[in-house]
Amino acid sequence: MSDAASAMRRHGSQMDAAVQFAQTELSEEERKQLGARLTASFNEAQAAWDAYRQHLIQHGFDIR
Repeated sequence: MSDAASAMRRHGSQMDAAVQFAQTELSEEERKQLGARLTASFNEAQAAWDAYRQHLIQHGFDIR
């Protein structure tokens, strides 16, 4: 659970930073890098959540 929670917090922090950066003038390269970081943090959070969800299912919880 802590892995999933940490990954979701990291993604949330990345999203907060992206919102702040989006309000400034970024170069195309900076925007691409920011998008890549957001995608990576989302994928990490999703994978951690999926692993935790499978763990809960193995313990009999009905998580849909």
